[in-house]
Amino acid sequence: MKKIDLKTYTKPSDFVKFPVGETKVILVSEGGMVKKHGMKTAISYIPLGTCTEKPDCEFCLKGNEPKLKWMWVAYLNNEVKVLDVGPMIGDGICQQAQEHGLSEFNNAIFSITRIGTQRSTKYEVKYVGKNKDKIEYENAKKLLVKKYFI
Repeated sequence: MKKIDLKTYTKPSDFVKFPVGETKVILVSEGGMVKKHGMKTAISYIPLGTCTEKPDCEFCLKGNEPKLKWMWVAYLNNEVKVLDVGPMIGDGICQQAQEHGLSEFNNAIFSITRIGTQRSTKYEVKYVGKNKDKIEYENAKKLLVKKYFI
């Protein structure tokens, strides 16, 4: 059991969050792209599910257009999390990987800088290099893959 530190406490999440400023992530999986349905409300976004990409998709039939998402398993701040991002970050990671001649995403380190908040948010993605340090993530990665990818 891990002690709760009330000075640094934030609600736990399996997903990477980007505060304003720089966040470095180490990708520990190959990437994937998926179409997801969701509904925007006045104050948030409600995920509805993954698009089947077939003519009988229940959300598509209701006129709900899916959004393209990029997904990886990532390691940051000594934790393994799901990196579930839109085109600004996802395409940025893929373009940086191509520009630097990567053949795979595993152990690639990216710096993702968030500039601004709400509708004026922009992200800058930069490839930093390959991780050479030994990190233990396999067990946590297996749990996340089972929970969100299978």
